[in-house]
Amino acid sequence: DANGDTYHSILASPLTLRGQVIGSLGLIDEDTRDWSEEDMAIIDAVNAQAALALENARLIEETEQRALQLQISAKISQTVTALLDQHLLLRHSVNLIQSRFNFARVYFYLVDTSAQGQQVTLYKSDSGINNGQAGKPPTEIILNEHTLAGYTMLHKQTSVAQDSDTQYLQAIKTEFPNTKSALAIPLLVRQKLIGVLEIHSDKSKAFDRNQIAVLEILGSQIAISVENAWAYQEQQEIAEQLREVDKLKTQFLANMSHELRTPLNSIIGFSRVILKGIDGPLTELQKTDLTSIYQSGQHLLGLINDILDLAKIEAGKLDLVFDELDLVHMINSVSVTATGLVKDKPIQIIQEVPEDLPHIVGDEIKIRQVLLNLLSNAAKFTEKGSITIKASHDQHHITISVTDTGSGIPEKNLAAIFDPFTQVDASTTRKTGGTGLGLSITKKFIELHHGTISVKSKLKVGTTFTIVLPIRQPAGR
Repeated sequence: DANGDTYHSILASPLTLRGQVIGSLGLIDEDTRDWSEEDMAIIDAVNAQAALALENARLIEETEQRALQLQISAKISQTVTALLDQHLLLRHSVNLIQSRFNFARVYFYLVDTSAQGQQVTLYKSDSGINNGQAGKPPTEIILNEHTLAGYTMLHKQTSVAQDSDTQYLQAIKTEFPNTKSALAIPLLVRQKLIGVLEIHSDKSKAFDRNQIAVLEILGSQIAISVENAWAYQEQQEIAEQLREVDKLKTQFLANMSHELRTPLNSIIGFSRVILKGIDGPLTELQKTDLTSIYQSGQHLLGLINDILDLAKIEAGKLDLVFDELDLVHMINSVSVTATGLVKDKPIQIIQEVPEDLPHIVGDEIKIRQVLLNLLSNAAKFTEKGSITIKASHDQHHITISVTDTGSGIPEKNLAAIFDPFTQVDASTTRKTGGTGLGLSITKKFIELHHGTISVKSKLKVGTTFTIVLPIRQPAGR
């Protein structure tokens, strides 16, 4: 041999692994000898054990490698699934795959089939960008089936180029001569192609079946994340459109209410002047007709004011004037008004208000409107019995409730009772009028005072509305 030693007898046996000879195991003797059948059996047995040990070692190494790849894939998936911006998501994806798996280059071809024809946008990992173009916006390209990505896009199946004489690998080598392996994976969501993930390696036969399987799983996760980003973007656009529509609606309501209120005030004013007899005496029939005109005008003006208030609230343009308010005096005043509302019904107005009720800080007009809304609402839905207004207080808050013995509100309607344009009975045959804005405006006025309003009701028993207001408004209101 190379060391000058002389051997007279050698017994060798091939070392076979998965049907392939990977080496040999031999016995050497310096003396001349005849190898027996037993010697050959021993070396074959040792060979079999050695092959088994090598296979086990290979399987362990392969399992560990697959576990590592899955761990890397899971970390990448966790990172990209948290992103809802499509461009940021794809830039992160290609860079993370390239760096964590130590690939030469990674590309993502995003397919937009909604565009005329088929628009493809290319995202590159930083190491795959020439001339210092890292971080540049993605570019739109045209793919054909003579490229690896184009072939994969056309056939919607994973493609591998690991043989130097393939046309796809040769095409890549014209730009990147060191490339020895390339892989392209179609990214599908519910059988719809949204893109292709293309990966280059400078190592020969870099992609085995296990790694391809891991990368296909990762590609599926990225595809789902891209679709989620699309859905999120679509929701954002719809929300923005709705906000714009709502803004236009609010502006329209404000303008319309203003334009209607101006001539309506003239109608109400002139009808009142004529009713007072300033322009001359009236017959009873004329008085009846003018009274109807005046009352209808007042009702219509109230509806228009409700719409205008709601428009101002939604536009954030409703200004409150905060003063110290005597709620005992205010409740007495609105109770007198409520008595007029039920003068033709067998209904008693009951007050349970302590005289020592503390003053609060609030907008007098808005708080009065809240109380009138609740009392008029109770009067509207109560045919007999009573309407009770109670008040109490603790150190920081005042609680006011309005309870009626009216028809009550079905439980299914309670959740939406404060929504704009919502009515308990919205049918065309309902007995009570209104736009369904009163309670909505009431709730918004209370919330502007940093208070709360709630409702409890039982059919054919009655309803209680309860408001809680702070005695003092918080600083910086």
